Amino acid sequence: MMNVLQKIKVLTLCNFKNYVRYPENFGGLVIYIMMIMFIGWYMQLLTGVASEKAFGIPPVLYYASGMFILLLIGNQNTALTAFASWRTDILSKQVSPDIFLLGSYIGGLLTNALPGISLLLFSLIMYPPSMSGYEVLLLISLLVVSFLASIGVSYFFAALGMRLTPTGFVFTSITLLITIFCGVLVPIRAIPGGLQWISYAIPYTWTIDAFRALVLDSTPLMPVEREILLLLPLSLLLIATGRVTLYWMIKRIKEKKVFIR
Repeated sequence: MMNVLQKIKVLTLCNFKNYVRYPENFGGLVIYIMMIMFIGWYMQLLTGVASEKAFGIPPVLYYASGMFILLLIGNQNTALTAFASWRTDILSKQVSPDIFLLGSYIGGLLTNALPGISLLLFSLIMYPPSMSGYEVLLLISLLVVSFLASIGVSYFFAALGMRLTPTGFVFTSITLLITIFCGVLVPIRAIPGGLQWISYAIPYTWTIDAFRALVLDSTPLMPVEREILLLLPLSLLLIATGRVTLYWMIKRIKEKKVFIR
C-alpha cells in the first residue's frame, strides 16, 4: 500500500512540475479565464437587472462559479495528454494504468486548482455566502461524489489518449463543448430542448448547478439532495465502465487490433 502511495506521489509531482515548467500553460489558462470573466462583466453591464433574471445570479458570479468547478474537477484533458505521452511505458507494464491515472489526476488538480481557488475567493468576496450546517454537509458530499465522477470521466479520456495523439484543436474543442453544455457559458435552460440531454448526461452539469444553489442561492434544476443522489450512482458507473474501457483499449493495442493515430 505504501509503495502504491509513493508511486502516486511521484507521478503527481512529475505532472505538476511538467505543467509549471512551461509558462504558456498557466498563461493560456489565465487568458481563458479572463475572457470568460470579461463576457460576464460585459453582459451584466449591457443588460443590467435583466441579466440576473436570465442567469438567476449576476453574470460575473455565474461565470466565476462555473469556471471554478470546471477547473476543480474537469481534469479530462490532463488524462488525455498524460496517457498519450506515456503510452509506451503503460503498454510495457512499467506503470500501472490505475496508479498513473490517479497520479496524473492529482497533478492536474494541483495545477488547475490554483486559478480556480482565486475565482472562488473572488466570488465569495463579492457575495459572501450564508450557509447552514446542513448546507455545508451537502456541499462536502457534493464535492466528494463529484471528484469520483471526474475520475470516471478521466478513465474514458485516458483510453482516448492511448488511441490518439491529441492536438491543441482537440483540447480547445473539448473545453468549449464542456463549457457550453455544462452550464458554464449559458444556462442549461437556454440550450435547445433537443440538446439538453447532452448536458444532463455530463456529471459536471449537476456539480456546477448544485454548487451555485448551495453557495450562491440560485435556483437548481432539481433539489440539491436529488442531484447528489443522482451523482453517486453515476460516478460509480463511470469509474467501472471507464476502467473497463481503458483496459480494453490497452489490450486491443497490444493485440494490434487498434492502430494508434
